[in-house]
Amino acid sequence: MPWKIFDTRAGVLCNRRLPNINSFRESLSKLEELIDNFYKTQRDDSIEFYFVQSLRNYQSILMLSNSEKDIIDSSEMMNNTLKKIELKYLGKITSFEKNKCKIINTLKTIIGEINSFISKKIYSNREKETISSQIDSLKGYFKEEIPTYPHSFLADFSKITFSSSFRRLQDKTQVFPLEKYDYARTRLTHSVEVMSIAMQLGNLCGQACNYKNNISKKQAAFLYEKILNCAAFIHDIGNPPFGHFGEDAIRDFFSSNWNSLKYNFYGKNVSCRKLCTVINNKKNKQKYFDFINFDGNAQSLHVVSKLLEYKDNESLNLTVGILGAIIKYPCDSIEGSEKKKFGFFYSENDIISYLRNAGSYLKNLRNPFALILESADDISYVTSDLIDAVKKGALKYQDFVKELEKIDTSDSVLVEFRKNFYYFYSKNKENEAYEPFEQTILRMSTDLRNKLIKEVVKFFSNNYDSITAGIYYKENDVNNKERLFYVRENDSEEYRNEILKCIPQRHLIKWIQNNLFKKYIYNYRDILENELTGYKVIHSLLNIFVDAILKLKFKDGTVEYDANMKKQKKVYDLISPNFVKQFESNVVGINPNSSDHLYYRLRLVVDYISGMTDSYALNLYQITNGII
Repeated sequence: MPWKIFDTRAGVLCNRRLPNINSFRESLSKLEELIDNFYKTQRDDSIEFYFVQSLRNYQSILMLSNSEKDIIDSSEMMNNTLKKIELKYLGKITSFEKNKCKIINTLKTIIGEINSFISKKIYSNREKETISSQIDSLKGYFKEEIPTYPHSFLADFSKITFSSSFRRLQDKTQVFPLEKYDYARTRLTHSVEVMSIAMQLGNLCGQACNYKNNISKKQAAFLYEKILNCAAFIHDIGNPPFGHFGEDAIRDFFSSNWNSLKYNFYGKNVSCRKLCTVINNKKNKQKYFDFINFDGNAQSLHVVSKLLEYKDNESLNLTVGILGAIIKYPCDSIEGSEKKKFGFFYSENDIISYLRNAGSYLKNLRNPFALILESADDISYVTSDLIDAVKKGALKYQDFVKELEKIDTSDSVLVEFRKNFYYFYSKNKENEAYEPFEQTILRMSTDLRNKLIKEVVKFFSNNYDSITAGIYYKENDVNNKERLFYVRENDSEEYRNEILKCIPQRHLIKWIQNNLFKKYIYNYRDILENELTGYKVIHSLLNIFVDAILKLKFKDGTVEYDANMKKQKKVYDLISPNFVKQFESNVVGINPNSSDHLYYRLRLVVDYISGMTDSYALNLYQITNGII
């Protein structure tokens, strides 16, 4: 089957981290420094910790990197360090006397394998696997008596929870932009609720399936739950201010202005369109589509893999299993242009390559955990947004009842839903409940959420083999019917790529979305007014910052002084230093007049603006329109 489920070294639950040659070099340098000090002082200052960290970093490069140079360079560095450890450290340690002989013998075997590996011009995946397996056995000797380092997925959850981008979700729109009252959900509360549902789904799906290998249901439940725990927390972390309307505003800006945008090209004003069509290749096309089809899902992968730092000069470096789980649409911006839904930008092509090597990403096939996460997300918004709409007054009792009376009586689920509503509403009226309509919707939403969770688990269990064989990301593609869920609908064949579109409640969900959300909630006056405000804010900020970033002259990532560009330089200086730092690292050694440099300049602006909270964006809009 394409998807490997229970191999933590490869597949959708892979707990390896992304290869990073610089991080590996730093860990080796620290390790050798500690060994030199130990040789002089006989004091152990976390040598074993850095030893294991270096081994893990080496394994990631060895197994996931596509760079032959990085693989060979890291192998040579690892080999030299292992020899130093054998000579200067292992001969004198006392904390592992019982296993010292086994450690030294395993170490010598690894050194021999790496030497043989380096000497060959052509090496196989099997040889890399052999070295990696030997390293796994060596790491097994270095276990703490009292555990202080959590499971990889738990460590990732901690990194996400304490990140700045996660905190900013508390002031980003879910449905009601610029909400003044505290009862409406924000992106933060939505993410927490999605996490709660996703954890339940993960735990129950892990227990529900029968596995052919030696994995226990208890272990499966733990792994499912924890990876979905992390994925739920970051699934919306890339959404811009003002909700999905913010995405539309970014797309519209670049779609409307791309042909007229001009940048400084050797002292001449040249259009962005001309540069990206000088060489008519896929890379330039992808850069263009990244902006005109901007998507918050792709931005989430960009944020957690490139923008966020865990500590000084160290990224979040999440496990590849979690990164694979948040890729909702397994395609790039060109392939997803029809729906304007895609999973990654040009800037993350390297990350996708690593994930593909790890087995947590397959082109056009949906990751099993992305399917579960999507179900949790949809369950949350269908039920919770309904409650918010009633509280806000966007959906009134008379409108709800009017739509209830129009339901298709041939659908037993819809009929049951209507029957339950009238029953619970009459009970609340009899008991003189405060806000009986609101209390009834709260009860109905809670019951629906619990029912949907059970149905998703049931469907996942019954279709486990199909899901692990791979579900294509496009619905109704006649060429890929075997890669989609088959549904019998009104005496006709239907094919779906989402779990919630296959369960018995699918028509009820569609009714809520079309007859309630689209008719009453999304057209609610307060929402429309605030969305128009958000549209104006984002367009104004993009106008100001894009104009500045295109007119400024750069040498690598540094702005060159130009007396005629003082205003543009002031605008550039408003951009947060952490975004500028990432931009500078992206363009080192790149020709400032190349399409790549242009791409990363525009990427810098979009990263900055999409990372803003609603309030910050509005405040900056007011400031910039007052002084610029």
